[in-house]
Amino acid sequence: MANVWFVHRVGGIWKTVGGEPAFRRPLGDLIFKLDLGPQRRQAAAPERDELLTDVGPTTKVYVEVEDADVAESHFGGYYPGWYDSPYAAPEATRRLG
Repeated sequence: MANVWFVHRVGGIWKTVGGEPAFRRPLGDLIFKLDLGPQRRQAAAPERDELLTDVGPTTKVYVEVEDADVAESHFGGYYPGWYDSPYAAPEATRRLG
């Protein structure tokens, strides 16, 4: 299961909101709902921050993809790593309901 994290930018660093992913879903279920193309792969992972708790309209969505997620997916071009969604956290929550 791929992990969907909400993230905030603090200074020049992206940090996760809370200590747990907001959602866990198969990668294939997230690709179209969160508009995750292979080109959205990020060079660096966000820092984990259990103290951040606010989710608002400027909170971004990152998806953590691991080896098992890629192996189970029917879609090509994806590699383990982090992908960002163009949707903010409230819209992602609505889409993943």
